[in-house]
Amino acid sequence: MKKLIALATIALLLIPVFTVTAGGAKEKQTAAVVREGTGPSWTWDTEPVTLGLYMHEGWYTKRWNPEVNIRDKALLDATGVNLDISMPTGDAQERLNTMIAGRSLPDIVILGWWFDQVRQMQEAGMLYPLNELIDEYAPDFWDIIPQSMVDWYTAPDGNWYQFPNFFWAGEDLERYAEYGVGFQSNAGMFARKDIMDALGITPDDFKTQDGMVNALRKVRGYQYDGHPVHPVYFGPGAVGEFLGWIGTGFFAVPREDADGNLLDMRVQPKYLELVQFMNRIYREGLMSDENFVDTRQQITERMARGEIFLAVMNTADYTSGMRDVVTADPDAQYVWVGPVRARDNAHPWVNSSGLAGWQVNVIPRTSTRPDRAIRLLHYLYSEEGQLLTNFGVEGVTYDMVNGEIRTTDYYIEQGRADPQGTSQKYGDGGGMWWAHNPVFVRALQPPAAQIGEQLRNAIWDASGPYVLNDLAWNNIGPDGGTDEAAIAAEAATYWTAQLPQMVMASSPAEVEAIWRDSVAHIRRLGIERVWEVENQKFQRNKERLGLRYAWPPNQERFGR
Repeated sequence: MKKLIALATIALLLIPVFTVTAGGAKEKQTAAVVREGTGPSWTWDTEPVTLGLYMHEGWYTKRWNPEVNIRDKALLDATGVNLDISMPTGDAQERLNTMIAGRSLPDIVILGWWFDQVRQMQEAGMLYPLNELIDEYAPDFWDIIPQSMVDWYTAPDGNWYQFPNFFWAGEDLERYAEYGVGFQSNAGMFARKDIMDALGITPDDFKTQDGMVNALRKVRGYQYDGHPVHPVYFGPGAVGEFLGWIGTGFFAVPREDADGNLLDMRVQPKYLELVQFMNRIYREGLMSDENFVDTRQQITERMARGEIFLAVMNTADYTSGMRDVVTADPDAQYVWVGPVRARDNAHPWVNSSGLAGWQVNVIPRTSTRPDRAIRLLHYLYSEEGQLLTNFGVEGVTYDMVNGEIRTTDYYIEQGRADPQGTSQKYGDGGGMWWAHNPVFVRALQPPAAQIGEQLRNAIWDASGPYVLNDLAWNNIGPDGGTDEAAIAAEAATYWTAQLPQMVMASSPAEVEAIWRDSVAHIRRLGIERVWEVENQKFQRNKERLGLRYAWPPNQERFGR
């Protein structure tokens, strides 16, 4: 698929593009694209152009401002592209569906790969195949695209429509092996070291269920800065993360049987053990009822006030809370502990931070300048683009010293003197991760200058020995609109409502009774039909990955 190109003199190509009128009809136009010399594709045409970019996240805060932000200005200077960034307000799904129905999609749409609208747009012919755009407008882009990315995201029709961010390419891991870059997870257990030291608690105490409970008992009634300290806090809603993707990994709840078939973790005996452990913590008064209703923001604020001893959650979401408390009190440092294990002491596993990536960039056929859109992606994924979006402008925010990135003293001083102003002028402005390459960035990342970055990196580094290569489980749910999708949704809604009842039960026996009733109920809903569909997709994923078994204990026992 890769092509060798030799571009010598200036050639002027007339490329058909389309604009969308107010009524949604396409109006054919022409756009001049200049190829000049042998430079990368984004240098062939740097005439000013504005591309619409829609980020399908309501909390996204990036505002395009090249007059103030030096990163925005550098991107504009390099590519000629201004960005008209939009994000949903109100119901995000309704906003996206309205744009799809009205054929009013902008030049680039960025959304999670798991959204069914991606498949719908592909099948409806609403997206440009990226392979065709690259062949025509940016053939040298192929030189830096990992083949594993193309293979994973190629659609059944043979075309490639989705360019992911945060994709962990095996080729890049090999390329940067000398830097020790490995898989990472956002899951973890972090506890306040100052309180541990004061109460005689060690990180190893959290490796067993009894040890963790005994440690939490010591914290009950502890006060910090006039606030009562909660022995343990889980993520928003208390039960969702821990009884979903975090605790099931810590307890090594089986995900694949000895024959290589997919297992639903919710119906496994080890899952019952996990729920009973959380129920034990609740019955002993070691977790608060407020944990069941607190939002992410409220948990962050509690952490910043020093009210949380042990955080068992998607800890990367709360580095700002960890940062704020240690900024106010340098002794109030969070450190990795545990993780807690099942009674059989099986090796803990945690989901990766997303080996298949987080979001995907798609270029709708309503794009007025697909040539410039694909070249922008080329720039963003290039080394030049990665350095800019992640580290800023050389000589201002970082210097390159003997091939290593060093944060400038100037940038560090500015950040200390005026954190908010520095972020607006020198930072990424709320998110330039549109085509982020995590392996490249982790390999070149300088020692963290700010405490928030230090905490984030500590989370990732500590999780390394426990990260599961979970790519085979990606995108295995039933297709939207099918009977199986409806069954899966109903079962998930029911199960979510049952979990608090299990955790708040009066005894282990009652937990088991509720769990057994819940398992029976989702079976009556027809969950086995969902399992069939998911298993078929799971097997296809393993074939693409060349795996006989995807669950590590199976690999160790039976070989790959």
